[in-house]
Amino acid sequence: MQQDKKCLCLELSPSLDFRLRVFRDYLKEKGFQVVPSDPRQLADYRQWLEQKGYALTTIANIISSVRDLYRKAGIETKGWIKSIRQPKGFLRDRVPVADTKKLIDYVNQNCTLRDKLIVWTMASLGRREVELSRMDVGDFYQDGDYHYARFRPKYHDAKDVTKLVTNGLLQVFLEYQNQLKSKNPDDPMFPSRKHGRLRPKNISFIVAELMKKAGVKTEMNTRRITPHSLRHTAASVAMSESGGNVFAVKEFLDHEKVETTMKYIHYAIPPEQRPENLVKW
Repeated sequence: MQQDKKCLCLELSPSLDFRLRVFRDYLKEKGFQVVPSDPRQLADYRQWLEQKGYALTTIANIISSVRDLYRKAGIETKGWIKSIRQPKGFLRDRVPVADTKKLIDYVNQNCTLRDKLIVWTMASLGRREVELSRMDVGDFYQDGDYHYARFRPKYHDAKDVTKLVTNGLLQVFLEYQNQLKSKNPDDPMFPSRKHGRLRPKNISFIVAELMKKAGVKTEMNTRRITPHSLRHTAASVAMSESGGNVFAVKEFLDHEKVETTMKYIHYAIPPEQRPENLVKW
């Protein structure tokens, strides 16, 4: 990539950063042969990105890379290439229940027990990729008549959390436990091919690819349906099955504040459960 104050040229390299590839596509569509030295010519860039369906946080990230490109060439873009305020909350949809069942059916029929358990755990307990990455063999155990799974939360200073493992997830855990080569409780629950620990980004990639193969993640929703969407799905199902008990869902997701939990709940309260219908004299 060459940059000067007269012309900023983009190489047509396959290794070009994703954000600049998007920018290059915009330039081609608008008929620019090179990056214009006057950023005022790009005043409609944000609107173009919105029309392409990019999420707001992604738009902000893409535009920041273009600003950096101009800044390195000594050109000020403030006021001309307009970005957006980063919205509060999450820009992820839940995976619809029917699609979640389709994903589970797919992994049941086509996947190794390791990948099957990853999807089942994320969909059933709403666990994050980092929590699965940190699991050890000894973190699944039996205590009396019940089985439990222990997770190390996202933040290192937070306490470990323990979840009851039951229903279909229990059967998958027991199958997986039986075929594990290592019985050392300190070994990774989800090992990589080189017998190390699967990293969160590897888990995210595995689940995203399975979502695509199952037809759950498509070109139409690819920016809003991610592996993390399964956490939204588990929260929404828990909310529905608990009769709208947001405090139970808060504990289920291990949030400190109800406000955080509310961002995960894609749930419509039935008329018979709305507060105005419940207060009677």
